[in-house]
Amino acid sequence: AMVQRSGSASAPGRDPDSPLALERFGPVHGSAQSGQDTALVVRYRADAPIDDVTWGFEIWSSDGQLCITSAQEAAGRSLPQGGGTLTCVIERLPLAPGTYALRLNVVDRVNGTPVLLAGFGAAPILVEVASPPSIASNYQIENGQLAVVDVSWQAPVETAARSGATG
Repeated sequence: AMVQRSGSASAPGRDPDSPLALERFGPVHGSAQSGQDTALVVRYRADAPIDDVTWGFEIWSSDGQLCITSAQEAAGRSLPQGGGTLTCVIERLPLAPGTYALRLNVVDRVNGTPVLLAGFGAAPILVEVASPPSIASNYQIENGQLAVVDVSWQAPVETAARSGATG
């Protein structure tokens, strides 16, 4: 199958005429928020039916040098001729506040051959992740932190003093 790549100089991966394009990254209104469930809605256009494919995404540092995470749908699906949308939810978005490059793909489920691509090469799809202002988010931005982890801090456990210990 021939790979159709999308992207334009004005808005890479967001061009409505592209075969694969980002429609939304985040809630219906506003931007994606660190630690919040984040919808990823992708619009596709197929000139012919496409059978037994999966779709997925990769999230890279904004300079395209580091793949932070990726996910690929496991079950195969068919895409009818015409167009439609593909949707998933990234639970508790683990990205620190900042700008990231998003790559989208539709691949043949059996052999992994790309069928539709967006955000690869010289045309990244840049997305923003926000966070409410806080000392922690300021620290994350200042350090160039890429991921945020959920932590449950435990109370200190007091150890018993050694009996008969001399100083």
